[in-house]
Amino acid sequence: MNIALAISCIALAAQESPKQLFLRARELQQVNGGSDSARAAALYKKVIAALPNSSEAHLRLSEALMETRNIDGALDAAKKAAKLAPKNAEAATNLAIIEFTIAKMRRQNPIAAKAALLNAAKLSPTDPEMWFRLADICESSHDRQGALNAWLHFGRLRPPMTLGDQPAFEVAYEQAAYHAFALDDYNGRREACMALAKEDDAPEKYMQWLEELAHLQVERGYLGHAEESFALLAKKIPGESSVWQNLAVVQIQSERFDEAAQNLKRAHAIAPDTKITAQLAYCLINIGSLQEACNLLQGLLGSKSGSVGNAQIDQAKGLLASCLLMLGRPNDLLQWMNSFGKAPGRAQLMGQQAQALIQTKDLKSARTLIKTGMQLFPDALFFNLAAAIPNEIFDGDRKWESESTKAFRLLDLKAMAYLWAEFRQWDKCLQAILEANRESQINDVELLLLQSNALAALNQKPQALEVLRACQRLAPNHPVVQNNLGYHLLENGGKLQEAAALIKAALDQEPGNASYMDSWGWVLFKQGKYGEAEATLKKAIEADPLNPEILSHLGEVFISLGRPADALEQWERALAFAFPDRATLEAKANLLRTELAKKALKENDEGRDLAPSDDNDDDDDDGGWRP
Repeated sequence: MNIALAISCIALAAQESPKQLFLRARELQQVNGGSDSARAAALYKKVIAALPNSSEAHLRLSEALMETRNIDGALDAAKKAAKLAPKNAEAATNLAIIEFTIAKMRRQNPIAAKAALLNAAKLSPTDPEMWFRLADICESSHDRQGALNAWLHFGRLRPPMTLGDQPAFEVAYEQAAYHAFALDDYNGRREACMALAKEDDAPEKYMQWLEELAHLQVERGYLGHAEESFALLAKKIPGESSVWQNLAVVQIQSERFDEAAQNLKRAHAIAPDTKITAQLAYCLINIGSLQEACNLLQGLLGSKSGSVGNAQIDQAKGLLASCLLMLGRPNDLLQWMNSFGKAPGRAQLMGQQAQALIQTKDLKSARTLIKTGMQLFPDALFFNLAAAIPNEIFDGDRKWESESTKAFRLLDLKAMAYLWAEFRQWDKCLQAILEANRESQINDVELLLLQSNALAALNQKPQALEVLRACQRLAPNHPVVQNNLGYHLLENGGKLQEAAALIKAALDQEPGNASYMDSWGWVLFKQGKYGEAEATLKKAIEADPLNPEILSHLGEVFISLGRPADALEQWERALAFAFPDRATLEAKANLLRTELAKKALKENDEGRDLAPSDDNDDDDDDGGWRP
């Protein structure tokens, strides 16, 4: 270029607006197909001289300087751009890449690179490159937790690329699993193992990882998560009997006996095993299939198989005795027990034998057996109930013969009510209690509480309230009565003031009781005292950290406090456990999770566009365009 032409260009440049200079510089950049990044940088500097607060100009200057390999100059410009537009994803990404390059190239302390990459990833959460680079820099600096978080984010994005000969997301989740295992980070390990195992044709090692996780979940009491893990294993390896059995065991904990029974039958069909029989019989009793359960148990106890252990035999005996009593076959029960050759040495069996004797009207033998049981097992439920019978009536002298017969009949009915309740047969439980009440008006608080529970389970809430009122009249200061009545009023439209007074009275008697703290926290929630409710429910969780209902309640409090992310955290913690209403809470959590994700994407999109406005080309408006 001759001197005259250069002077002409400079004069032209002087007449151009900052926007015009900016656009010419863009054309010269290599990234846009130009060939003179140095000249582009010079023009950007002129724009900056005119508009020093233009984040866009500093960002493009940084790009141009990187193209000329002036990395330090590029870093300074990138920092300025990011400072001027702290919420701009593109500026943050540019700075992060430069910091990463410097840290790698010069082997410098990666603190600045990590901070820049993390900021960029937060502003542009769907950019896999930022998470990949962040994982890389964290691993090189031995920051396991940072690497774990970055790999998990990268894996969730599932970018359509490979690393080596593996899909990139698979590598990410493998790395995350290694870091999570080393850190004993349960949530990270669960997410990684579940994601890897869900893939089509997942290799055997991923199945092994998932099975190890499932057993850890059982060990820690996270039965809700354990069920998910075993369900996935069953889907992937349906021919493995133990997987179906383990799945059934955790379903039993959430009282889903139908599903558990079906899975136990699958397990037994794959590999017949007497160890499964007692579990299956337990499920069948809980769903009312008493005769089927009875047949199974009789077959098990008649088996000569050496695989039937003593613990299984004891469990099966107790279940069979329960079955025969509930089927109304006391004679069969006695005949079977007589085959033992001696009195049973367990409280449950001895009590059930005594019930069978009462039902067959052999009160003399029943008295003898019950006396022995009261000496051996004074704290067992049946013998504790028997101890309440006055001595003269219990002994059955001729003078008290009629009262004695009635007392033993009542004893049997009460025991049957508790037996039906044990197997969630609430209609039969209620029937036994009502029959006992016809024999003699019940003044037993514990039995009345059982009656209210049965009515509530049968969705007879007004009747349940009536029984709780009877409990209150009988024992007005009983803390369980106070708490149950107060909570019933809370949940069913009763007077809030009365509910609060009752629950507070129960809590005053037992201030460390997690159930009462939960009820009191729910009172405070209903009163709109959300801060106090939060504090109370947190104390309840400290006292009983494995209680999903308390965690669910705390989540509701956080919703009312306008803290949906905290609510989701509590609900996700609750979903780690198995409980009857888990599906309902899971649906709420999924809805909230979707709402939070949409909100995050909207917030990230608001500040993403860096392009200058073209609405007005007047020179006076040039100072206004910036991110």
